[in-house]
Amino acid sequence: MKHALSLLPLVVGALTAACATAPEVSPEREAAAPTLVARVEAAPAPFTLGGLGHLAWELTLENQGAAPVVVESVTVVDAQGEPLAFRGDALAKLWKLFPATPPAEGAAKPAPGVLAPGDTALVYLWRSAKDVAGLPTRLGHTVTLAGSPTPVELAPVEVLGADTVPALGPPMAGAGWFVINSPEPTSRHRRSVQRIDGGRYMAQRYAVDFVRVLSESGTFVGDPKVNASYSAYGAEVLAMADGVIVAVHDGIPENVPGAEERAVPMSLETLAGNYVVLDLGGERFVTYAHLQPGSLRVAVGQRVARGEVLGLLGNSGNSTEPHLHLHVCDAPSALRCQGRPWALERFVEQEVKLPTTPTGVPTVTDPVVRERAIPVHAGYLVLSGPDDAQPTP
Repeated sequence: MKHALSLLPLVVGALTAACATAPEVSPEREAAAPTLVARVEAAPAPFTLGGLGHLAWELTLENQGAAPVVVESVTVVDAQGEPLAFRGDALAKLWKLFPATPPAEGAAKPAPGVLAPGDTALVYLWRSAKDVAGLPTRLGHTVTLAGSPTPVELAPVEVLGADTVPALGPPMAGAGWFVINSPEPTSRHRRSVQRIDGGRYMAQRYAVDFVRVLSESGTFVGDPKVNASYSAYGAEVLAMADGVIVAVHDGIPENVPGAEERAVPMSLETLAGNYVVLDLGGERFVTYAHLQPGSLRVAVGQRVARGEVLGLLGNSGNSTEPHLHLHVCDAPSALRCQGRPWALERFVEQEVKLPTTPTGVPTVTDPVVRERAIPVHAGYLVLSGPDDAQPTP
């Protein structure tokens, strides 16, 4: 939920993978078939972003054998297109290792594709099409291993239907809202994993952060160390649908904007700061995080109507400046859940195109009305009701 934004243009950190030499596979190990378990723990559902249709999901690979396993390639097969094979550098960009035993300090990290006994890895996968209708409805996966003539093949994974993706009203009102950390193949939220009681949860798989830009100076006017200087601070946070409040957390003090230290130590209980979780029905729950302490206007068990004020936007928890973190997942918890796709019913969007050179200048696209979509990363939004959201002339 942490984000960093001062003056445009944004600077997005590059994701790097540390590599080491893969271990040799001895004849004795070749003779013993490796025991690799592969599964998709959260089936994807189609969502719209940037005018295109997308699927986002992860392949979990677990070495349950007694010898190291080297994954050479992962291939995704579907009925709509040619198989997509990932190997070498392409696989390394998708790979995230969870070692069973933490490496010794200073030890080289295993190369992407290498799984020691007991290790687990996630392979982050993404599929796009010109619209949701062009996305596959079933996904096959094949994993090839060094030293093994027989690939590991998964049973086909059924893509969830579009009816599992809730279309919601705006979480705030008005213009000047700016979205960062929206879903992308390598976005901060997409790659965030919470390890809770032995499980791995990706509540933020489809999360977004909202800040507000109402002047050329950026997200604030005045003292950048004062929360009230920020345009987003104190905005009313709204129920995006009729529903029931199932979780609230209050009393966490706010951070000094831009400071490296937080007002309280970070833990699973404090990461989201002051928050509200709203039950949308159909096993879908929306989390509103980083609210002002003492501003929450709802209680657990309370039924709310769409547009009702839940609290005020603040800067609590793992936050670098006043903003709203929002995500939808499948359980009544801020983090102990799996993120699910969602959509805003209607909004106006202008995408900021970041320069490709240090001296370049960002450009902004013409406004366009989006319907049943997630806002793009670096997008300016007008958030209002479904009937009156119109692009500016």
